[in-house]
Amino acid sequence: MQQQGLPRQHQQQEAGGGGAHHLFDELLRRDTSSTFDLNRALSAVARDSPAVAISLFNRMPRARMASRVGRLDLAFAALGRVIRTGWTAEAITFSPLLKTLCDVKRTSDAMDIALRRMPALGCTPNVFSYSILLKGLCNDNRSQQALHLLHMMMADDTRGGCPPDVVSYNTVINGLLGEGQLDKAYRLFDEMLVRGNSPDVVTYNSIISALSKARAMDKAREALARMVKNGVMPNRITYNSLLHGYCSSGKPKEAIGIFRKMCRDGVEPDVVTYTALMDYLCKNGKSTEARKIFDSLIRRGHKPDSTTYGTLLHGYATEGSLVQMHHLLDVMVRNGMQPDHRIFNILIGACTKHGMVDEAMLVFSKMRQQGLNPDIVTYGTIMDGLCRVGRVDDAMSQLNRLKLEGLTPDAVVFNTLIHGLCTCDKWDKVEELAFEMENLGICPDSIFFNTLMDHLCKDGKVTQAKNIFDLMVRRGVKPDIISYNILIGGYCLHGKINKALKLLEGMVLDGVKPDESYI
Repeated sequence: MQQQGLPRQHQQQEAGGGGAHHLFDELLRRDTSSTFDLNRALSAVARDSPAVAISLFNRMPRARMASRVGRLDLAFAALGRVIRTGWTAEAITFSPLLKTLCDVKRTSDAMDIALRRMPALGCTPNVFSYSILLKGLCNDNRSQQALHLLHMMMADDTRGGCPPDVVSYNTVINGLLGEGQLDKAYRLFDEMLVRGNSPDVVTYNSIISALSKARAMDKAREALARMVKNGVMPNRITYNSLLHGYCSSGKPKEAIGIFRKMCRDGVEPDVVTYTALMDYLCKNGKSTEARKIFDSLIRRGHKPDSTTYGTLLHGYATEGSLVQMHHLLDVMVRNGMQPDHRIFNILIGACTKHGMVDEAMLVFSKMRQQGLNPDIVTYGTIMDGLCRVGRVDDAMSQLNRLKLEGLTPDAVVFNTLIHGLCTCDKWDKVEELAFEMENLGICPDSIFFNTLMDHLCKDGKVTQAKNIFDLMVRRGVKPDIISYNILIGGYCLHGKINKALKLLEGMVLDGVKPDESYI
């Protein structure tokens, strides 16, 4: 029986260059040829003459290659040639084009091709085609449309169409979770189980991670139990998600329980696991216990990363354990890790917080020596420390320095300096900075206005403080409880009780709830 894709005479003679080209052209001209026929022809030629096969391949339409290099115009042209020559188009022919359209945010065009044009050409989209569309929709934050498309796939399945696979479900579940639609994602997860689709470790990890971040730990634990029951083994990602969830929920006993279960199940904790435990301990004033976890990490052969060091350094800094902090920094350097911006900012912040501004300046200089240029956070921290000890002129010098280095001061920097200038009664400089903020397009926030009002009230200038309050409202900045506390306190301090009561009434009408200051 003669092969449809390649004439018998070609199979019986040596594939000479001219003959092969002639026969290949004949195949291209056939109305019934498909890409399968072309692939079979190329295989036959390649056995005898690889060079000729390559030459023939280079003459084929190249929709896939054009799509991969982002040339949609060429991809459409190549696809048009496929259609014009009458080849039977297959789903795989369209896949590169669909993917490229989705990558360049033309998902709606990809949907039109897959759902309208492909069927019109007698080509049914396969599960891979649908997966490309689902991912494109989810990447565009259109997970609700992706969910609708997934349900379309389910409906088609009942008519012998294209059933969604685990990748399809995972894509939409992750899309819903990425948009904060946890309830819908969880319902789809349940629907997946009801329909007999077996979730894999990726599915379970996505659900458990989202539940843990939402601190819905009972549901997360329930998902873990279901995972094990269905024969899917939890991995490190599963346990790390649960551990992080318990830590952020303030449940250290449960976190330790997960850690122990992880070890019992033969899943080796990694740096992320240890760092999560250390972070919880440090945030709760237990840096000594965190250091024990850190030492255990090293004993087990793990190498701490910058985040691990930063977590423990921040814990020491918060507690004022500066000796331990510097010792840990030495350990970090000895282990071949150079401190980054975050580490230096932690060190500088710890020094300024405890009034050790000169030491902070030494760390600041050391940072430069190691080839790191201070960022806006570094400068802001230094300026805050200088203002705290009354060295406002030095802080202003740092402002000029950061501008010379091409950095743009932000609202935090301006608020820090304005607070320092107000403390020193340098109101002319305050006005200059206010104008500079406006020129830079930085809108004053409640901290800015509260700082001005606080210092005016302390100077007995309550009327001017009220003018600032009114300006704040006119600029569209909503006064907060601190704003009202400052001005009401100023009125009371200077015997203007009626004005204080009137402002208190206005605060309640404005929907700001009084705090214990009014008890």
